[in-house]
Amino acid sequence: FKQKTAYEIGVRLVGSEMCIRDSYTSDHGEMRGMHGVWQKQLFYESAAKVPLVIKVPGSQEKRSTSLVSLVDLLPTLLSLIGGSIPTELSGRDISCEIIGAESADSEIVFSEYHAQGMMSAGYMVRMGKYKFCYYIDHPPQLFDLSKDPFEVDDLAGNPLYDEVKAELQKVLFNIVNPGQVDENAKHDQKKRMDH
Repeated sequence: FKQKTAYEIGVRLVGSEMCIRDSYTSDHGEMRGMHGVWQKQLFYESAAKVPLVIKVPGSQEKRSTSLVSLVDLLPTLLSLIGGSIPTELSGRDISCEIIGAESADSEIVFSEYHAQGMMSAGYMVRMGKYKFCYYIDHPPQLFDLSKDPFEVDDLAGNPLYDEVKAELQKVLFNIVNPGQVDENAKHDQKKRMDH
């Protein structure tokens, strides 16, 4: 892996039927000059895509192209050790893919950003080969990552992709109310600055 910011942990849970030997991931990638940017606060693949490696005893090495979010990590680790998964967790259990089965779950990844460098909120939904980015007070972006892995051809303004854009926007709005969350985040940021 080329991630220099990656976080590596080894977990051994004594007394559990399944022992998680190693896991490796990162909380973000880096743009490294792609698109002329040297930061991480964007939804381009260089910044948003991170490695996730989980090794359990007896499992075969397998590479998955499934879309996975870091919020999937806790329910997966709980499942692997035989623990119960609280219903309030946002993530999904992907342990079946780790131990060799295929997942039938729908693959949607959601991300949002409200912190430094952003005057207004940004949101991203990745579903299949498409990535849709939605920004408060700015035009959306749409990319077909199977044809455009470097995200240089924004399809959001292309009428041929209006249905895809509408579908992904609907998916996004079913997950979050962008305007309300942006307002809440700004209110919270102001409150923190006032103290």
